[in-house]
Amino acid sequence: MPDLRKIFSLPATRNYVDVTRLGSAERKNKVASLKRKKRAFVLRPKPAARKIKRIVKVKPLLKPAKIKKSKSISALPKVSKPLKTPKPIVVARVTHFFDKIQVAILKVQTPMKVGDMIRFQGLKTDFAQRIDSMQIDHQQILVAKKNDEIGLKVKLSVSVGDMVFFQNNL
Repeated sequence: MPDLRKIFSLPATRNYVDVTRLGSAERKNKVASLKRKKRAFVLRPKPAARKIKRIVKVKPLLKPAKIKKSKSISALPKVSKPLKTPKPIVVARVTHFFDKIQVAILKVQTPMKVGDMIRFQGLKTDFAQRIDSMQIDHQQILVAKKNDEIGLKVKLSVSVGDMVFFQNNL
């Protein structure tokens, strides 16, 4: 079927439907719906011009509180810096532990003497004790120097790799 718009040079509008390609029942429904739309379009009245009413501002019942502006930012109180805590001093490192006699072998990194308070810290260990006696090769000593390997009686079990610190620095 030829296109009727081209033959009759009808403008393509939204109300136009090519009813020649539709079946008989569909054709009747489409034509009836188009007639209804056209009638509704024609019968619809134009909106009347409305007068614009004057807008009246309503005063609030409660007035907002006035905010006082500070003179400058420098008027804020200065915050004091936190005190710096000294880093703990590593005294020694546990290299071996004899569990039956509760003796730890320490590799000394900082000189220490009998009577010092030391703290053992590790993954499972955290306790403090006073040094009562130290030995190097089964002989009592009063002062241990750097790089000495000493034996030290401990009150709790320690692990290899635990660090030893001075107690007063923690």
